[in-house]
Amino acid sequence: MPADGDTKKAWFLHDAVAHSTLIEIGRISHLGACMMTGLLPREITVAQYAVLFVMQSAERPMKITQIADLMHVSQPTMSSTVRKLERKQLVKIVPSTTDRRAKHVELTQLGVAVKQECDASVSPDLNSIA
Repeated sequence: MPADGDTKKAWFLHDAVAHSTLIEIGRISHLGACMMTGLLPREITVAQYAVLFVMQSAERPMKITQIADLMHVSQPTMSSTVRKLERKQLVKIVPSTTDRRAKHVELTQLGVAVKQECDASVSPDLNSIA
């Protein structure tokens, strides 16, 4: 059995490695987001592109909470992102046919076109990294 001091030292080293690893992951994520932002057209953010990607992949209208869950963000954060996409006329919010309280988000034709434009802009660079 390790001495109490050895256990504390092991935890400190583990925490230091975990902390360092998380810092590096954050840096890589930030660099990737910066790269993507520079490639995306029409003032589309990485988060907005991700929503367009999820919506087109789903091939059906989705609730804001479903999109938020898939993207691991809060419902208020997703509501804000969806509202911005709605102002750009890339998505529309429609009432649910089965639940009066629920609303669904669906891609507009412009949203599909912009998503395809984004795909074309980022694909060459992403393929060169992979």
